[in-house]
Amino acid sequence: MNMLKCNMLCFVIVGFFLAGCQMSVPIGINQSKLIKPTSPPNIQLTMLSEAKDARTGYAKNQVGRHTWSLLMFPGFRVRTPQELEVEIAERTIETLTSIGYEVKTVDKLNESQDPVVVIQVDTLRNLLFAWIYPLGITWGHMKLSVHLMSPDGDTLWETHLDQASGMGASFLYMCGFKSRVKKDFTKNLNQIIEVLSSEEFVQKLKKAQIDKTVSSY
Repeated sequence: MNMLKCNMLCFVIVGFFLAGCQMSVPIGINQSKLIKPTSPPNIQLTMLSEAKDARTGYAKNQVGRHTWSLLMFPGFRVRTPQELEVEIAERTIETLTSIGYEVKTVDKLNESQDPVVVIQVDTLRNLLFAWIYPLGITWGHMKLSVHLMSPDGDTLWETHLDQASGMGASFLYMCGFKSRVKKDFTKNLNQIIEVLSSEEFVQKLKKAQIDKTVSSY
């Protein structure tokens, strides 16, 4: 009887633990924290429909992982429910459209007649310190970059954003993981809005469009 109770208790504990081990989090946005340019440039942007993940040593769609014990043994990977590159690009395009930009998309650079804006994931890492379950501590950072590419694949202009990072308590275990990804992505999105509204980018884009028109004659 005691053995049965012990087995049942172990089953409940393991089940409760696994229920908390969420394996995926979406790329969310904190809409209330987004900035809006006073006057978005009167230009049409062409963007690649998927971001480029330039990280090395990470599994596909990975945004972080669990860690066990004070020695930080690596645990389960946490991924996005959809393709990471697609989620990053879609959320960016949706945000730009909502604040007044006219954005068209292409699946490949050579499908465009105009310069193409490409969002690149340079850094995206989150760690959930799980040894105080059901509480947790989540630490992470995200850094994106913006690239203006020609249809031929040449880099016409690029800028690397400031890294967004932070740490926070993760009550109910995984909720802090989700909020960290959302907070860091929102900070990067605000920088993207500032970059695409800057005089430097607008001038570079217009010059590339003029050069393309001249070369076509």
